[in-house]
Amino acid sequence: MIINNTRHDMLKNDRDGINYFFKDISKLEDLVNASIMDDEGVIKFSTKEKAIGMKINIKMLKDYIKAGKNLEFKHTGGDNILSSITEIKALDECYRCHNKSKKVLGYLSVDFSAKKIDEILKYDRIVMIITAIISMFFIAAALFLFNHYFIYKRVGKIQKLIEAVKKGELDAEEKFTGHDEISELGKSFNKMMKDLKEAKENLEEKQKEILAQSEKLASLGQLASGIAHEIQNPLAGISGALRVIQSEIKAITKDSEVEGILDKILSQIERLSRTTKDILSFARPSKPMFVPLNINKVIEKSLFFAREAAKQKGVEIVENLSEKLPEISADPELLRQVFLNIMLNGIQAMDRGGVLTISSNLNSSPSGIIVEIADTGCGIPEDVRKNIFNPFFTTKHQGTGLGLYIVKGIIENHNGEISVESTVGKGTTFKIVLPQNLNESRDKNKEEINS
Repeated sequence: MIINNTRHDMLKNDRDGINYFFKDISKLEDLVNASIMDDEGVIKFSTKEKAIGMKINIKMLKDYIKAGKNLEFKHTGGDNILSSITEIKALDECYRCHNKSKKVLGYLSVDFSAKKIDEILKYDRIVMIITAIISMFFIAAALFLFNHYFIYKRVGKIQKLIEAVKKGELDAEEKFTGHDEISELGKSFNKMMKDLKEAKENLEEKQKEILAQSEKLASLGQLASGIAHEIQNPLAGISGALRVIQSEIKAITKDSEVEGILDKILSQIERLSRTTKDILSFARPSKPMFVPLNINKVIEKSLFFAREAAKQKGVEIVENLSEKLPEISADPELLRQVFLNIMLNGIQAMDRGGVLTISSNLNSSPSGIIVEIADTGCGIPEDVRKNIFNPFFTTKHQGTGLGLYIVKGIIENHNGEISVESTVGKGTTFKIVLPQNLNESRDKNKEEINS
């Protein structure tokens, strides 16, 4: 604007007109200073008369323009200044007074007060801050509402379900809509509650059945115990009387037929006696009397009673008893009953002869002893094997089905374990694990139950 308004006066070389123009624009509110310098940096015209004639470093001025700093803010002690320096380039008309080799005739320097700009920027800054605060408020409110309705509320529903499970209230149910992760989790929780309720009801039904069965077994045990006790005493008297008669007949006559009949009667009495003993053991299990013992000696005593039965069946007995076994705390009579029962079962399973192998070894974990009794008999089918430790279960024509049930009870009363492996047509192996120290075994059982 300044160059365009002063061009006419410059072409006419009207210096007064130019000075008048500068005086006129000095009255502008925002104009701080305006100056025209020649190509050597000498100020020829200015709104500040005192500046006329002063010289500006032309090299610094050219470097300033060359660096592209023709417009910048200057921060003074007062208001900020917007400063502009522009080259006054020569036109064809200018060469009437100036040398044609000069492309730049001078420089125009204008300084404006940036007070209004600062006020506008300050206002815009305040507006931006207020807008940002309002925006943040609305964003925070939106996030709160989103979290409340889409996260916290549904998480609260899941928390209610968890509290209901803690209280055992499996009928509790919350409604979840949508297909996001929290909704799917809530739906899964509802399904889990239903499954838990069904499982609880099934478990309660099973418990009722078990309780009813236990009550029946208890009643049956009491009845059987009374009957067995009433039968046991007369049987002992009959057996004793028949043995006296048998000895007297032998002394009087050598009638083999009569002796054979008496032997059969005594055999049947012995079978009835064993049956009543099994029933009594089932109804009133013997409490173990724990004493330190050598397990191999108990096995040898059991074998003593089993050898005759093995001989009659043509069964070979093989002993693999380890000599380096520590003493254990157990009831010798009850363990003898266990070993003898399993041995006799194995012998009975080998109708055409076979091998009965008894072995004893150390058990590393937990510390104790392993006893294995293996036969080469007919084996036990899977559907039978899973029931052999149940009371009154038997596949024999004779017997109560209580033998292995009593055996398992005796081993468990010793804090031991009993298991069976069998292959049909090849044989069966019973494995008995007994702890070395009864107290340590009880502590281990407590730890397993707690865990």
